[in-house]
Amino acid sequence: MKKLKKHAKATKMLVIMVLLGFFIVLTSVSSVSASTVYVNTTGDDTNGNGSAENPYQTIGKGISSVEENGTLQIAKGNYSGTGNTNLTINRNMTIIGQNQNKTIINGTGTNWIFYIDSGVNVTLINLTLTSTTTGNGGAIYNKGNLTVSNCTFTNNTAANGAAIFNYNGTINVNGCTFANNVANTIGGAIFNYKGTINVNSCTFTGNAADEAAGAICNNGNLTATNCNFTGNNALWAGAIYNVDSAIITLSGCNFTGNNATYGGAITNYLSTLNMSGCNFTGNNASWGVILNYGSNSAGLNSCTFTGNTASYGGAVYNYYSTIILNGCTFKDNDATTSGGAIYNGLDSTLNMSNCTFTGNNAPDGGATYNKGTITDLSGCNFTGNNATYGGAINNFKGTITGLSGCNFTGNAATYGGAVFNHGTISSVSACTFNRNVASSNGGAICNIFTINSLTGCTFTGNNASLGGAIRNMGNITNIHFCRIVGNSATSGSAINNLDGSVNAEYNWWGFNTNPKNISNLITGDIDDINADPWFILSISANPTEIHNTKMSNVTVNLYNDSNGVDHSNESAKYPSEIPLTFTTTWGSIAQTILNYGTGSAVFTANGGSVPQQNPVTVFVTDSLNQAATLSTNITIKPTVTLYIHTTNSETHLKPGETFILTYKLGNKGPDMAKNVKITFQLPEGLEFVNIHVDSGKWTYNETTRTVTWTLDSVPVGDPYLYLTVQAAGDGSYKITPSITSDTYNWNSGDSGIITINVQSNNNNNSNNDGTVNAASKITKTVGLQDTGLPLNYLLLAVLMVLGGLIPKRK
Repeated sequence: MKKLKKHAKATKMLVIMVLLGFFIVLTSVSSVSASTVYVNTTGDDTNGNGSAENPYQTIGKGISSVEENGTLQIAKGNYSGTGNTNLTINRNMTIIGQNQNKTIINGTGTNWIFYIDSGVNVTLINLTLTSTTTGNGGAIYNKGNLTVSNCTFTNNTAANGAAIFNYNGTINVNGCTFANNVANTIGGAIFNYKGTINVNSCTFTGNAADEAAGAICNNGNLTATNCNFTGNNALWAGAIYNVDSAIITLSGCNFTGNNATYGGAITNYLSTLNMSGCNFTGNNASWGVILNYGSNSAGLNSCTFTGNTASYGGAVYNYYSTIILNGCTFKDNDATTSGGAIYNGLDSTLNMSNCTFTGNNAPDGGATYNKGTITDLSGCNFTGNNATYGGAINNFKGTITGLSGCNFTGNAATYGGAVFNHGTISSVSACTFNRNVASSNGGAICNIFTINSLTGCTFTGNNASLGGAIRNMGNITNIHFCRIVGNSATSGSAINNLDGSVNAEYNWWGFNTNPKNISNLITGDIDDINADPWFILSISANPTEIHNTKMSNVTVNLYNDSNGVDHSNESAKYPSEIPLTFTTTWGSIAQTILNYGTGSAVFTANGGSVPQQNPVTVFVTDSLNQAATLSTNITIKPTVTLYIHTTNSETHLKPGETFILTYKLGNKGPDMAKNVKITFQLPEGLEFVNIHVDSGKWTYNETTRTVTWTLDSVPVGDPYLYLTVQAAGDGSYKITPSITSDTYNWNSGDSGIITINVQSNNNNNSNNDGTVNAASKITKTVGLQDTGLPLNYLLLAVLMVLGGLIPKRK
């Protein structure tokens, strides 16, 4: 009996152990942990095991099941409600949707989605997070290290950071879309609080915030590259709000159609902003598409602003801050009050270099309005900007310490077509003011207060009613080394002065006479304008005598003033380019410019034969003042090219035979040769018979056996000399002519050389070395330079030599 009881007890224990083991197995299967877990809307959290074949149903189940550093794969579908929202991630993992547009996690307007704990590394890929609602971070609240790639955030709502709230964490966002998210307070898409966010190739469209940052609020470190911000809205910062010692770096981003009261695209408040290669188009604000307010600094490089509008600062409003602009372009921006492109406010500092302003408009300062300080404005171009005061720049009670190397072209205003100054401008140097227009005062500059220095500037083609170039109602301490030419006005084409003083010494006014004596050039209170001494334009040629076809260097400079003082040691102060117009009575001359006060042009004597009116005259004028002409003379010395062509009438010669040598004297021009003399000596063995010429005269000296042919003049053409000689004996004979001429400096002394071979009577070989080929000739061409008057007609020189076999003289 005891054995039976003992056996029953053992059996009972065995059953208990089997049941316990089975329970453990079941428990193990239901809570499986794997490196890759799958979720599908058709899955089962209770009976599934998270495999691809048997997935879980909810994302929450997948998150709790995946291993550390594992991957959660979410199939296409719409995931919402319990288990799919209000999810906390507290270990490292990657969550991947099957399809960005079809793997949708929906907060249904009542829930948030992901909370990422501090120190956790999470990657989200190919998901759409939508319709969430919470206090901070409608879709994601991150305190860890988050990477989001190819995800879509749409129609999310929160107080701050409608899509993402980053609290002291790190986020990398790549290729994502943020659309129609709304923050009740700040950060329509993203709020970065004391964290770091890198955003690359993302799109932010139609996001909004009730207070600030229609797309992104940055209170930490933000870098955005190649992103597009379109149609975002807020009270402050339609797209991006950078606030409270934050740092933002933007590169290659586009801002289009964003709107705000303060900072239509960006507000930088008490922070640091760096931008390069960004484009701003069609954004709107009351205060600046970019509002830089109370900030540490803002730097904009190679950015473009087109068609933006604001009440103040159509593109940029700088207030109690410092902003640096380099290589930026501002086109067709408008402000309804001040600063069509830029408004620089009180206690603000603006530096601009190599920027372009085109077609911007505002009542005050078509391109730039300044009430603060512009410490450097250099290398900028202002074209076609418009305003009532200051078509390009209105300096209203502000200070411009340096304005250099800028071009102002075709700007227009009522007062100050290019610049209206009601403050202080310390220095304006090497600037060009061309074709600016003021319907009232100052075609280029209207000065109400103080300009300390205008140096090396060019004022041309400007127009106004009063003061075509400058209207002065304040004080201009110095206008030196400037070109003020070709401007127009009803009164004072150059300067009109009212109740002010101007020191305008050492300038080029387009005339070599006293500018105050030129009608309507300087008007108004001219006793308060000192324009004496003024610069004198000088011209000279070197050399002053050249041969035809040669060149002379013509030099023009403005180095001497009207008192005869040379200022060549101050050449750097002159305008870099002053166009000149050269003309000449004969020949040609290249056009050139005055470069820092001096220039040279090459005159070429290429007008054909030397003209009867010699020397020729070279004229020069300032290109914008043809009435004031200077000249210099260059004497042209004729030049010709003479040559001799010699032929023999007989191909086979024997002693006792006569033959004719024909000398053709050629002149290839371009001028007529004068007083030409050709000489040659007959060698022993050849006897003179006769000479015939068709031009000039000849002589033969029996003692020296020398033939001399002289011609008073040789025009372009070919005169001939025919020399008849007789071969007295066999042998080889060489005849070498020489040429001299008043129009030609003969260098070699040789031309038309011929060798005559006479065969002995017993040599019947017609092809031996004594044979002379009648068709053979030697021609040499040389250049002739005239030292006298031009030649009047063509000289043809023909030398006939008759050669024959006769007894030698005793």
